Amino acid sequence: MRNKRISAILQSFQVGYARHSIMRNSKGTPRDFILKECNSAYRKITGITEELESGWGRTVFGNGAEERVKKYLTMLDDSKGEPVVEFFPLTNVWAWTKVRYEIADTFSSIIIDVSTFKSRLQHYQLQQEGYKIFVENLQALSFQRLITEKENIHLFTTGSYEELTGYPSEKFQTGQDWLSIVHPEDRKRIRKIMDELYSKEGYCGEIEYRIIRKNGEIVWIHSHDLNRPSPDGKYSIVHGLLFDISAKKRQELELLESHELIEKQNEKLEHLVRTDPLSGLLNRTGMRESIEREIALNRRYGIAFTVFLIDIDLFKAINDTIGHEGGDYVIETLASTFPRVLRSSDVCSRWGGDEFLILLPRTEKKEGVLVAEKLKQKIEEHPFEFQGQKLHITITCGVCEYRKDYSLKELVSMADKALYKGKLSGRDTVTLFVDESID
Repeated sequence: MRNKRISAILQSFQVGYARHSIMRNSKGTPRDFILKECNSAYRKITGITEELESGWGRTVFGNGAEERVKKYLTMLDDSKGEPVVEFFPLTNVWAWTKVRYEIADTFSSIIIDVSTFKSRLQHYQLQQEGYKIFVENLQALSFQRLITEKENIHLFTTGSYEELTGYPSEKFQTGQDWLSIVHPEDRKRIRKIMDELYSKEGYCGEIEYRIIRKNGEIVWIHSHDLNRPSPDGKYSIVHGLLFDISAKKRQELELLESHELIEKQNEKLEHLVRTDPLSGLLNRTGMRESIEREIALNRRYGIAFTVFLIDIDLFKAINDTIGHEGGDYVIETLASTFPRVLRSSDVCSRWGGDEFLILLPRTEKKEGVLVAEKLKQKIEEHPFEFQGQKLHITITCGVCEYRKDYSLKELVSMADKALYKGKLSGRDTVTLFVDESID
């Protein structure tokens, strides 16, 4: 029964791949081939189907089967294993084909659709370059090893170890030799996988890891590996296909860095949009969002909250006396005193000019008045001094608890009315808004 995991890895190859066995007549003379397994790309190129897997040559090439069988046998006997470009009549496809003898009348073939090449000259060039072009284009290296109880025999390698690693192929006679160039951080993990690959029949997997080239350069590898048992169960054949994916990894890193940069820029923009640059507190936009959230909680769960509006007493006189730089100093210093009195859950904003709006979640009006009084006293006691000149700063506060029928605009308006009332009564006060429409 075909190994599903092997089939899955074959499907991922970007070229047609198949394994065949040789059919012989009663005298032992080869007469055709049996298709044992292949990937979807192979079926697409050759036109073979699930129902036509025996008598492969006669099915695909019809009356020309005998000639093709001889050609394939010649290719298998050729020690150089030169590829050919051949025509598949079922699909009208020209394909570059390379076959390689495995063992016990079994051989594998790799085919690439070259129909898009517009001249036979290009076909001829591909035939001459053959597998070398394929591997160079994919930056891939493939190998096979035969595994018995006593031996681990290298069958073949395609591609260049030296191009991939900087070392000659003679350096890599065993798995331990390959482990010696695996990045130290990946070596333990790869050793465990290699032990499983060479000892467990039916193993199939893929993994990404790093190697260190002779010149010290780090190369990312994507490895497809499988261990396929022989038909008689006496040995296994390990297949490996290694791709250099360093360029892909660099792109992923650049993309990740770009995303992180965009996120940081977005966070910075979000901060600028919602923050007052002078005081470092929320601006009107940021405070509106916070109050709207509290309004939604109140309307759904009945959770109380209170706001109070702050105005710096006689701020115009301060600006006229010590200049706008001095006024900026007062605003910045005043804002810095808020955290010393308020809770971390309380929200502070510069509402505009010399006005500040404070949001007290889960707070009723009586407690809100106490908080405003405490903050007013803290500011009055704070030693304001600008360019050697001591300043006595006081504030007036208007407090209002939210009611369900208030809009955000109405809530702030009520706090402003209380603030105005406090100004009329002599400043340096805390005034609670009283809704006279409520009996």
